Amino acid sequence: MKNKVNYFPVFERVIGVSCDLNLDEWEEKDASWRSLAKQEFSREETITNWNFTVDQKKDSPPESIAEVETKFRLWKDRSGVPVWCMQSRKDGFYINLHREAGNLHDYEELLEMFNQWVGRWVEHFNPKSIKKVALHYVNILNEETVPGFFNAEGALEIERIATLSGYNATFPYQTSPYNIDISYAISGSDFHSILRHNLSIQETKSISARMDLSCLTGLNQMNLKVDQITDAMTCSHNILQQAFDEFFTKEAQRAFKKP
Repeated sequence: MKNKVNYFPVFERVIGVSCDLNLDEWEEKDASWRSLAKQEFSREETITNWNFTVDQKKDSPPESIAEVETKFRLWKDRSGVPVWCMQSRKDGFYINLHREAGNLHDYEELLEMFNQWVGRWVEHFNPKSIKKVALHYVNILNEETVPGFFNAEGALEIERIATLSGYNATFPYQTSPYNIDISYAISGSDFHSILRHNLSIQETKSISARMDLSCLTGLNQMNLKVDQITDAMTCSHNILQQAFDEFFTKEAQRAFKKP
């Protein structure tokens, strides 16, 4: 049976592991990894970032240092629509799954794809340690996903969707900037987790909101082993399922249905 998170307005799901890598080895092996992964993730996207820092030593004028950082993302499209994304980075390995029209996808699909590749990625790069697993849901709240939660003036009635008391202010409109970012530390007998909840409202052609729910999970006092990744991911998933219950109102939960 599919879990209830699948029925929420999830636009994107992200799953991954953060690792401690030898940077020289990573750079040597990155090209061969991309060649391997492109057997399934065939479209490559190059992202170039310029990083500027200012270094000032005593009795010397400041010196500006510019560094170019190049990142690669591999995409698996469906009928020309980007659906799957693989990111092999200096700090870990991540898989993204995007919502399609008429297909919300689900956690089981994401986990299956991740399990197909994470073992090969670990074997290829041989990270010094696996620190945490990551699970992240991006929820988009707009006229398409929550059509019944806009008033006659076109304002998103966020207090009917979100449960934190701070949302229930009696103002006629919710206007940007409007941002809430909260983190919770959650400890268990084996794992410790950080749950992050972020909500922001933006005004474009119509008011929409984005609610991010993410969870990082690791072992208490030590690094993860490869055979512990699945259990840690299950812990993150269970926490996020509870978070959906906590941060969405019952009215909103009843309204979230598959198209």
